[in-house]
Amino acid sequence: MNRSKNNFLNLNKGKSIDGPVAQTIIWLSLIFVLFFALLPLVITFMNSLKTNFEYSMGVWSIPRTPRWENYLMGFRGMSGNMLNSIIVALAVTVAAVFIGSVAAYIFVRHEFPGKNVLFAAVISVMVVPAVLTLTPSYLLIINLGLRNTWWAIILPMVSGTQVGTIFLFRTFLGQQPADLFEAAKIDGAGDFLMYRKI
Repeated sequence: MNRSKNNFLNLNKGKSIDGPVAQTIIWLSLIFVLFFALLPLVITFMNSLKTNFEYSMGVWSIPRTPRWENYLMGFRGMSGNMLNSIIVALAVTVAAVFIGSVAAYIFVRHEFPGKNVLFAAVISVMVVPAVLTLTPSYLLIINLGLRNTWWAIILPMVSGTQVGTIFLFRTFLGQQPADLFEAAKIDGAGDFLMYRKI
């Protein structure tokens, strides 16, 4: 008995996390965490297949007759909102990437007085919490006559993402070799062509 206890204790000795005992503990911990991570998804999926009566009986019950048509009803109810979200997300992404990349290109490739001060001013906007700009943004949208339009969502989102976008693109463009741009300039490429191609 004593020998088997010593063998068990020595099984993992000197092997760090590569030993069988440590690996067993790691696998059991991962399975435990995975179970609790997936549990809400499983419950949600099961509840989505229930009737209203079955759902009122409790969230832990398994649906007696799965109602797959619930997904069709849900999709019909949300399809208009989903289309709005897709249009707004695409418009904001395209506009933010284009404007931010052009501004970052100018900050990296051109020298002008006060460039660093202007960039510091742009970056300093990051310290202002977005919630502080909600009321001024709302009043601006009302005064521009854009209430109840897509522009009322798109324009504030595009302007709100510019600081991070300019910072990321400036960091990326600053890492590109200057020789690449010099070679393109020697070959006759202008700023627009270098921006588009490089």
